[in-house]
Amino acid sequence: MTVSTIADDILALLDDLDIEQAHFVGNSMGGVVALDIIERAPRRVQSLTTFGSAYRLNIPRIAVALQNAISKLFGAKRLANLTAKSVSRHEVTRDFIRDTFSTLDLDMVQAAQKTLRRYDYLDAACAFDGPILILRGDADKSINRYLPATLKALEGQKDVRVTPIEDAGHLTNLDRPDIVRDAILGFLKEQASR
Repeated sequence: MTVSTIADDILALLDDLDIEQAHFVGNSMGGVVALDIIERAPRRVQSLTTFGSAYRLNIPRIAVALQNAISKLFGAKRLANLTAKSVSRHEVTRDFIRDTFSTLDLDMVQAAQKTLRRYDYLDAACAFDGPILILRGDADKSINRYLPATLKALEGQKDVRVTPIEDAGHLTNLDRPDIVRDAILGFLKEQASR
């Protein structure tokens, strides 16, 4: 359950489907997976859209260990409720998180947290010559504290756009689906017209 393993699977799927290049859209870990692909196979990425993803992260090991201990102590259902409250102000999104996360395998969650604790794709993103769209949910408490370093590194890069999304948390696409859909489709249409 590592970012690189998932990226390998996606690249293998593209190969199997004979798709040379694709537009990548990723939320949270999905954005990090797309960044891993940009680092290793940038020619495969036509454009990148991320939300809920910092391009560099370095969370202390003790913080992850504490998160893992709390998740084991609370159990999946209480962890799902806590997560729902922390990632969104929208009850529909919170209900989705409660339903989805209440059945998660906590060992899988811990494996994902370990792989996401520390990574750095800023250089790869800066070297990428394709267009990048960053959708920034204004209420994404978990990522917005780390996102300024990403935005500063990408400042002045050609074809990098940051679009703020009001009243949206970590799952921006669930909190503001119409706005996110329109932003992504507009970005992709703009790329197609070039």
